[in-house]
Amino acid sequence: GNIYVSLGDYPMAQQFLYNAVDIFKRLKDNFNISTTMSIITTVNSYLTDYNTARETNLEALKFALLSGDSTALNGIYSNFGLIYRNMKLFDSAIYYHQQSILIQKEKGDKLGEAINLQNIANIYRELGSYQRALKIANEALVIKKEIGNIRSQLFTDLLIGDIYHSKGDYSKAIARNLKALEVARSN
Repeated sequence: GNIYVSLGDYPMAQQFLYNAVDIFKRLKDNFNISTTMSIITTVNSYLTDYNTARETNLEALKFALLSGDSTALNGIYSNFGLIYRNMKLFDSAIYYHQQSILIQKEKGDKLGEAINLQNIANIYRELGSYQRALKIANEALVIKKEIGNIRSQLFTDLLIGDIYHSKGDYSKAIARNLKALEVARSN
């Protein structure tokens, strides 16, 4: 199923992934049911079928809770955040990204925490709450610098540039994007 996802053949991916879910259900393997349903959720999101994505993610949540695995739960919360953002249900999106951050902090997953902060910053940018978006994006950037993840830092720098652009502060947008370009070229 994952190979077909990578190839962009989503109907074939769904077929194989649902077959895997059936096998895992026979084995009573709640963790793998949950993670496979989470992949199906992602496929449904790629297809912009957000209602179906939400439904498959709810099923994934049920099995993640049965398995007791916080890693699976973390991914599901993050999926809900992305789904609700695409559905323009921003309060729900923020809530689920925050739930994911709580798990990531507990596990010491700094990169995951920073990515979810960046997702929240993106939501505030879409809402036009630029100062809040900048504050949260900069929090994400600090974490990414702490862990030395240059590639991820670039995405956050570009987001900050986008926020300045959306805000109409074009000189800061250009400066931030040029800074990101300079870092990209030096690494």
